[in-house]
Amino acid sequence: MDESLGLVEVCGLACAVNAADAMLKAADVKLVAIEKAKGGGWMTVEVTGDVGSVEAAVSVGQAQAAQIGALVSTKVIARPAQGIADILVSPDSFGLAPKTGGQPEAAGNQAAEAKPVAVAKPAAPHPPEPKKPTGGSSAGKPSTPPQKRKK
Repeated sequence: MDESLGLVEVCGLACAVNAADAMLKAADVKLVAIEKAKGGGWMTVEVTGDVGSVEAAVSVGQAQAAQIGALVSTKVIARPAQGIADILVSPDSFGLAPKTGGQPEAAGNQAAEAKPVAVAKPAAPHPPEPKKPTGGSSAGKPSTPPQKRKK
């Protein structure tokens, strides 16, 4: 991996997407993935680019997450070792499009391929409940007219 790697770990997918959006808009970096952790709701936003851009993007992502109290940790690795890229990509990553060779490819600033999503159909509306009598006659009893107030 010739580029720097930036990681911003946050709590929650919405915060991860928010941080990733801010990071991509703030600096010339590519989104590698948004990785979900096993439990706890933690997500890691992974970006690459030149050292200055990655540091700026991580700083912006850190500020976004800290603003809503969801920041867990951050890290910038200036020149990661060759094997680091292999461990970053997993089936739990979001925003990756498969390469022709079977290896995932970073989606970058482009939108990832659309994948079909199962959407639950709304439940059928409930039939209206029968109206209850409101002060009128009930069960065959004669109704009594309302009494007038004395002034």
